[in-house]
Amino acid sequence: MQRPPRTVAPENRDQQRLMLLVRAGEIFHRSLDVQTTLSNVAHLAVEWFADLCLFDLIDDVSERLYVSSVAHRDHAKEEHLQSVASVLHVQEYGVHPVKKVTKTGAPFFVPRMGDETYALHAASAEHEQYMRELGYRSKIVVPVTAQGSIYGALTFVSTTEGRYFDETDLTFALELGRRAGLAVANAKQYEVRKRVEEALRDRERLLADSERRFRILAEAIPVICWTADSNGWIDWYNHRWYEFTGQTTDDAAGWGWQAAHHPDDFLEVMHQWPQCIASGDPFEMEYRLRRYDGEYHWFLARAEPLRGDDGSILRWYGSNADIDAQRTAHERTKRIAETLQDVFLPKDLPERPRLRLDAHYIPAEQDALVGGDWFDAFDLPDGRVGFSIGDIGGHGLDASVAVGRVRQAILTLAFQSQDPASILSALDRILIHQDPDLIVTAIVGFIDASLSSVVYANAGHPPPLVARRNDEAAEALPYGQPPLGSGYDGNFENRVLQVMPDSIIALYTDGMTEFSRDVIDAERRLRSTLALFVGNTTIARPAKAAADIVFDGASPRDDVAMLVMQFSAVDNDALPARGPRLERTWRFHSSDAHTAQRSRIEIMNHLRLLSSDRGHLFPAELVIGEAIANTVEHAPGLVEVYLDWRGSRPILYVRDAGPGLRGFSPTLPSDPLSESGRGLFLIRSFADEVSVRALPGYGTELRLVLPILRRHWAPA
Repeated sequence: MQRPPRTVAPENRDQQRLMLLVRAGEIFHRSLDVQTTLSNVAHLAVEWFADLCLFDLIDDVSERLYVSSVAHRDHAKEEHLQSVASVLHVQEYGVHPVKKVTKTGAPFFVPRMGDETYALHAASAEHEQYMRELGYRSKIVVPVTAQGSIYGALTFVSTTEGRYFDETDLTFALELGRRAGLAVANAKQYEVRKRVEEALRDRERLLADSERRFRILAEAIPVICWTADSNGWIDWYNHRWYEFTGQTTDDAAGWGWQAAHHPDDFLEVMHQWPQCIASGDPFEMEYRLRRYDGEYHWFLARAEPLRGDDGSILRWYGSNADIDAQRTAHERTKRIAETLQDVFLPKDLPERPRLRLDAHYIPAEQDALVGGDWFDAFDLPDGRVGFSIGDIGGHGLDASVAVGRVRQAILTLAFQSQDPASILSALDRILIHQDPDLIVTAIVGFIDASLSSVVYANAGHPPPLVARRNDEAAEALPYGQPPLGSGYDGNFENRVLQVMPDSIIALYTDGMTEFSRDVIDAERRLRSTLALFVGNTTIARPAKAAADIVFDGASPRDDVAMLVMQFSAVDNDALPARGPRLERTWRFHSSDAHTAQRSRIEIMNHLRLLSSDRGHLFPAELVIGEAIANTVEHAPGLVEVYLDWRGSRPILYVRDAGPGLRGFSPTLPSDPLSESGRGLFLIRSFADEVSVRALPGYGTELRLVLPILRRHWAPA
């Protein structure tokens, strides 16, 4: 039976798409059965949006495409379609569009198809004949994606004469593909978890029959396994625990496992594990365990209770899986993203007698969310000050690299055009050409040379806040146009703001307010805080001060970037607490490479702030990097880095609790390709002074005098 032709008025198409997304969402959430869910959505789509709909999924085992669901407005054709769909991916002429989409992630869209275009898009003679028989008129293929993974493709075809898909249909199809991807991902995760839970239940049934059988099985798998009584007293480990920790059975019995835990994780373990014992809830946690040689590895620990018929807990069965390699890879990606972010964000901001620019950047607390925000301000030859702030869609390494490209593009365009709207338009064209999948919110503007006005344009970014009085909350300016890369084909608009003396203009990314469940309240708090700075030049870092007040001890969920423009005459020498602290200490464990890297970055930022000669910062950074790397590699345990810059040159002390240097030999290795000894040679070559001494008890102190001078305003 064939469904009646669709007669949807153009003005109702947006509403129809929205309704379809809503109904599809209900279907996606109704069941975790992938085949049934996708089939229902496909049949829903052919009710009005398309004449033909196919879901192609990638098989988990073979990684081959297979047709999961087929729907056609004509049921007779649908049955025929199911019989021939499996051969459509034969590559005789070229790659099938579905294969292209699942490989590249880019959509395939042919607005108009006919006899002259069938051969162009056919993968084989059979595929071409198939399209001719069905009478293809318009076609869209979009990826089915979720969390950066491609699970398959979704195909829509119109076979109705005069009914052609347009760009808005493509946007709708992409959104439906994204939602389908989430449904597939959730279903797969559910299936995996269900298989794990089923395996656990099977194992528990086996244990009920024979504890001996469980222990034989546990000895055979490549993870640490253990059992505990109802009070949490561990009474058995498989041999992998003893192999990893080096403990004996007497050492590990009961609560003896505590000695193997990293001190930074121990308190949380002792909070969560007794809590699970008391409540009977499953235990799951990531923590570090010390290997027999003193090195720490990250483990994922899980434990499930075995209950009796009355519901009481009889025993606990647990496992510890070594996830150190995954954590290391993840931390490396985050470290690279943070390093790139540190490189791309400006170290200095322009200075004017009646203008102070201050910026503050806070990385996201969650590792995976670091890397997408930026701010910038720069001098222009005609006396103007250019500025920008923005947020790259996405996070991590790719977002950090994109920040560098976008920020440099804005800087380049600012030297060619005095019109912020034109700069955004040009940047939009660049993004569409180079990064068609990237969405960017941004504000670009200029402060005129007389500091009397600001002109800016806004592409989808939170609007600037302007505070003119200290007894009145800052005003939020109007929103701008849609984000860059979103397909907006209109013109960006310039806005001109007349600047009053002592006024404050603040630009920020959405992480500044979206850390709170009540975004409106967080924005209200920010607006009230900015009013405190109007006419007040005693606050050395207004951007940081504003962030401290707004967050009030909370942690950001996303990156935060903030740029504050204070149009007041500021005497830096008159500010309280002149300059940063001249003595600082950093501590980290040598096994924690991420914290060591963050400490190195913080040390360099501190030196950069105090330094009067930036030309010597590079050799100083080289010396610090080699010193920390040498300590991390050769001295297991706690590392302390102490900086003393009360004199003219900074003195850095790197102290460890390791076995100590047998000797300081700052010479190049005989083998020019060897890395051993090269770091000590570089330290001696670029530091003004180097000395090594053994610490009382156990450990080494490396003393380095760095080749840079302090700025004149820092107190001696």
